[in-house]
Amino acid sequence: MIFTYKKIPAFLTSLLLAVLMTALPFADARAQSKTEIVKEIDDYIKKNMEVNHITGVSLAITHGEDVFYTQGYGAYSDGREITSRTPFPIASLSKSMTALAVLQLADKGQIDLDAPYVSYFPDISPTDDRITRITIRNLLNHTSGLNDKVNPDMTKSVQFKTLQEINKSLDRVKLANDPGDTYNYHNPNYQYLALLVEQISGKRFSVYLKEHIFAPLGMNGTFSVSLTEQINENDAIPRGHYLLFGNPKSTAEPIWFIEGPAGVVTNAEDMAKWMRAQYNPQLLSLISWNSTILQGSALLMAWGGLLPMKPIGAGRSPTREFSGLTRLKKLFI
Repeated sequence: MIFTYKKIPAFLTSLLLAVLMTALPFADARAQSKTEIVKEIDDYIKKNMEVNHITGVSLAITHGEDVFYTQGYGAYSDGREITSRTPFPIASLSKSMTALAVLQLADKGQIDLDAPYVSYFPDISPTDDRITRITIRNLLNHTSGLNDKVNPDMTKSVQFKTLQEINKSLDRVKLANDPGDTYNYHNPNYQYLALLVEQISGKRFSVYLKEHIFAPLGMNGTFSVSLTEQINENDAIPRGHYLLFGNPKSTAEPIWFIEGPAGVVTNAEDMAKWMRAQYNPQLLSLISWNSTILQGSALLMAWGGLLPMKPIGAGRSPTREFSGLTRLKKLFI
């Protein structure tokens, strides 16, 4: 299989939502009190916010099934304080929740991961016969044969408004590769999966996530939207920023359709609950959980669990990755 990678545009709103890590303290860290460790963390975050011109950060640190620390830093453009309960879009980490929704339905025998996607949507009439060979697993793994060149997403001048519109794109697209042959990270793969969740469950995708993932985990501040316009219109969500001559300038989200791949809005405290759930897979049978973990890196990436630590929702800052994060990690590993 061939793997190709590209940089994914990050939402402007999510300069940095949270740093979530799961690690065991090493000997030196055990010698420190929690107060001392927290002070080091706070000093480090504040220093890097200043260096990288980041106006707001919401942080959660988990240790196994325990929440070690949550904290907000900085402020909204109007001066309101950022807290650990401030809502932020988490961009592509939404895919991990979409993947879980699909796996839950597969766990119940309602979805066959190796069945063709079109078998659930008989109205699809593709001009490229290879479309009929795209499986649910291909969509989860980003090996559908679709990419942004043949099936434009965020660059489209006219964006979709609902999930019900998206299948028509499969009628006219010509695949870039045969299904299963090549890895191409492609947001619409997860739009199709979100629509599949609606088709099988009989519920709106956002309602399914709330009832079967967010509510059971106690993620009461988390919800899913369809369009970035809903983010722009929500005064509780801080605006994102561009850097102009080294100074952060508030700006609205571009208008994108994001349901499925990037529509979840949450906060650091809720994301800590999401991380803890991955040590206690209460929303998926143990057999399915173990099968998922053993499937390989693509499903793991979609799932979003037990992966190398990285910042959530890194946005338009001088360093796309939170470059000094290894220093913070050394406090725990």
